Amino acid sequence: MKKSFLLGGLVLTAGLLFLGVNQASGILLFSSEVFEMDTEPTYVSGQFGKAFKVGQNDVPNYTFKDYEGLNPNQGTIEVWVKPDDWQNAPNGYWEILSVVNTDGQDVMEFRRGKDNNYDVMQFIAYKPNGGFQAWRNTIEDNFTWVDGTWYHLAVSWSQTQSPIVHVNGVEYELVPAYSETTWDIRDFDGGKVYLGQRGNESVRKNNYFNHAGRATFDEVRVSNKIRSHSEIVASYNNGNGTLLTMDDDTLWLAHFDSNLYLNVNSMVTAEKWLMREVRKCDTMAFDTTHPNDGDQDFKIGDYRNYTCGNRYQEQCINDGTADSYYS
Repeated sequence: MKKSFLLGGLVLTAGLLFLGVNQASGILLFSSEVFEMDTEPTYVSGQFGKAFKVGQNDVPNYTFKDYEGLNPNQGTIEVWVKPDDWQNAPNGYWEILSVVNTDGQDVMEFRRGKDNNYDVMQFIAYKPNGGFQAWRNTIEDNFTWVDGTWYHLAVSWSQTQSPIVHVNGVEYELVPAYSETTWDIRDFDGGKVYLGQRGNESVRKNNYFNHAGRATFDEVRVSNKIRSHSEIVASYNNGNGTLLTMDDDTLWLAHFDSNLYLNVNSMVTAEKWLMREVRKCDTMAFDTTHPNDGDQDFKIGDYRNYTCGNRYQEQCINDGTADSYYS
């Protein structure tokens, strides 16, 4: 059974709504949720107040429903990280943040990777067919980490460009780690976000490489848009950091000030596309008398915490065609 640990042993009921002032919309709605884990959390001094130390056996995760605004086509992860054993450790992976769908399949992953040649930041998007696309900074940009030192890490992804990583306010454009460069991220309808651990349980438990972050985390922010270079530099603030607040583009925000609260934006919007197929009932061939020869893609517009369910609608009695709608 999973346990929710909070300050003083008091558990805040998930789903409580709060009102916050926002210059753009006047009022911002967000709820306070909780990272869950099976072990007792450890809090240490952070960039602001306390921070959350994730060890080898700690598996903090948050379960989200539908999309909750998480945009597979673009977004940004920002976090302060203080490594515990990155400096002299052998080859492997150190997870920052990863996402799986409701079936436990990988969706995306932000991590540090090290082998005999590289010591880099990596971003991985997992494809519907089980493959993946991996990006990393170049060998010329290999990093040198010092345990016990705070680093501000950020990654921005987009279906139209290579991911971009920031380390302490410096921008690095990632390059494909392999030949695959096509953006085709696995669809999801709910799932889990893991901090400092690989979300895919079978890989986490059985893979040769260690997938724990083995680090301390503070000020985690996930946005449903690409944060600009100036915004990330402002968050880094010359190494002093900036205490982040919820805004219209913030999806999830955690301060870890001696608790595992996670603020969740209740009004996040994101672009949504709908695919419509019009087929003949007898042959199931596309009905070319309809626009785009019956194979239509169109933008719904902004949506608020909305996931389009796939459906098949027969209209054979009326006009001899059947419609399929899917997101």
